[in-house]
Amino acid sequence: MSAPPCWPRQPRWARFFARDELRRRRYSAFVPAQPAIDLQHGDLECRFTFPVDDGLSPGYLDAPWRRANRETVAAAYLALTTDLREDDVVSGGLAKADEALTLAVDEAGAGRLVAFNPACVPDLTGEDTAGLARRVGARARVLFRPSDGSDMTLKAVAEAARSARAGARREDGRAGAALLGFLGGRAQRELRLWLARLGVETGACLVPCLADACFRAAAEASVLIAADDRLFSEAVRAAETALGRAAVRLPPPYGFAGARAWLLAAADAVGAPSDARAEVAACLEEAERGAEQLVRLAGEHRLAFIVAPGEEALLDDPAENAGVPLVSVLRTFGFGVDVIAGPFGSPEELAAHLARGRFDAVYSDFAFDRRLGRAGKARFSLADFEPGPEGAARTLGRLLGLCRTSFYRRYAGHLR
Repeated sequence: MSAPPCWPRQPRWARFFARDELRRRRYSAFVPAQPAIDLQHGDLECRFTFPVDDGLSPGYLDAPWRRANRETVAAAYLALTTDLREDDVVSGGLAKADEALTLAVDEAGAGRLVAFNPACVPDLTGEDTAGLARRVGARARVLFRPSDGSDMTLKAVAEAARSARAGARREDGRAGAALLGFLGGRAQRELRLWLARLGVETGACLVPCLADACFRAAAEASVLIAADDRLFSEAVRAAETALGRAAVRLPPPYGFAGARAWLLAAADAVGAPSDARAEVAACLEEAERGAEQLVRLAGEHRLAFIVAPGEEALLDDPAENAGVPLVSVLRTFGFGVDVIAGPFGSPEELAAHLARGRFDAVYSDFAFDRRLGRAGKARFSLADFEPGPEGAARTLGRLLGLCRTSFYRRYAGHLR
């Protein structure tokens, strides 16, 4: 009898990747880009399972979108809950939902989205939340998560894209692009500036950013450029389908070589003029030369990955790592890379292997990983990687700083 799929093949003490957990939490990356009210109809504890990751509060996982969220100015966002109690479960809580949704719709005003998200309690008690959403939501734009388990965010993406497509007015000869599946923050803004140097106006960045204005710009863009990332692939496909066009997939824009390949491929996709391409190529070469000293220093250090047997190939699959081919990027930076495949017989065997390893830092998705601190090793994760030329320079400097810090080596004996 095989083990049920919900249980990982590797014991938790030997796991350093949390891909499934990050996929479940991927909607924490969706930062409101237009005013929104999120009404959850359920008990207060359910609210804790739908956190908004602002990139500032500490979390159990070091998600790849934390830096982007911290660097993104979100629109006005209001979270409400009906806070159902035991008596509501017995006598029904639909009156609370009616009052709260009516208040949210009244407060929404023009251009504000209302998300009505019933939790498990009203589903179990059989309340007609769908009827309530139709009746009250007729006066505003209300997104409703039905109890059939369908994805409300995918529904929002598809509806907004279809609406934008219907009213789109695309101008012939205009070189415009829309980015799909790229995290926000400073690195995204820098990528858009590089595209502007190529004569490409980037009017929209969709998913995880959601805003009506961005959907309109995407519908009018001459080309859609999508990231290779399983975290947001379903939402990107929903946007492509609703917009009636397929997006192009370009090489991952991580590391200096990757950023250059991505930008030049984007230039080809939109038909950028040759003089703009030559100017950008020269600037990229200059940026790489400016990092040569850091690359030489990186050659003095090693980084390690601990993986389950058979998962070594996933390290260089961008779709599995938020768009980053991890090993390839680290090697272009000059770092030595150790890939260690288990299994380990016990936590003590793993600890001994970490302690005697000749590497300075180990990959872990877990924000406070005592296994590494006790072994005298620093920790790095996807949150340390940024796309684009400037992002590559910051990534290299960040990883080099982690390798050179002496804190964990000096105090490992006290981190028990």
